[in-house]
Amino acid sequence: MGVDIYEDLLIIQKKCSNILDVEKKKYAKLPYGTLSVKKGNEYYCFYRRMPNSIVGIKKNPQLLRQLIQKKFLKSNLDYLEFASKEINKTVRALAPAYRKSQIPPLSDEVLKSANLSPDELHYTEEQLDWMSEKWPSNTKHPEQLIYTTKRGLKVRSKSELHIAEMLDAHCIPYHYDCLIEINGHVISPDFVILKPNGDWIIWEHFGLLSDEYVRKNSPKPFLYARAGFTTTRNLFITFEEDLLDMEQVEAMFFTLYNM
Repeated sequence: MGVDIYEDLLIIQKKCSNILDVEKKKYAKLPYGTLSVKKGNEYYCFYRRMPNSIVGIKKNPQLLRQLIQKKFLKSNLDYLEFASKEINKTVRALAPAYRKSQIPPLSDEVLKSANLSPDELHYTEEQLDWMSEKWPSNTKHPEQLIYTTKRGLKVRSKSELHIAEMLDAHCIPYHYDCLIEINGHVISPDFVILKPNGDWIIWEHFGLLSDEYVRKNSPKPFLYARAGFTTTRNLFITFEEDLLDMEQVEAMFFTLYNM
């Protein structure tokens, strides 16, 4: 559990490898030869350079465009190949230490005898105090709490399960589906998240778009706005299709979380 540099590097390694494969295929489809440019008295001259010849191509705009594209692709490929090589080298160097870190220094039995759980060790005392606060829960439709996170929390949808698991994986403290009062209105945000500076972020996920769901939940953003919550500072809103790209959602969330 927790933010792991090695696992993040594995994701980057795969992403870099995939991009490199795509760029190599693009490069392979371009015409043979390289672009050569010479400056004349009044204008530039463009040539196609090959091992045994050099031919002017200014009157062949399609070939000229392709060779210019090839030159840019070659520069990008050089960078990607260097980056991939360095990432692979770093992954190999970190692998032994990572495997060693996966072996707990103390067993769960030892931690239990000290009245601790493994999860607690990833949070500060302030975060644990905040997480242990008793907030009133949303008791409506308990039968909908059918998904369980690895931490044992019951949530209402697969999307909320993904969000909770993401927050847990990064050791981010939160309260789920609890009742809070804003300007005299009692509402239940999906997630109230504690930022490193002690402020809150409210994460609302709108999973359904039925008429009844929209009618019930559409006032929420306006209530948050009247209480000073804004999407540029402390309000994060997602819809069902957003979670199809969880990597992008995480990047956007952490931009807000680290502000």
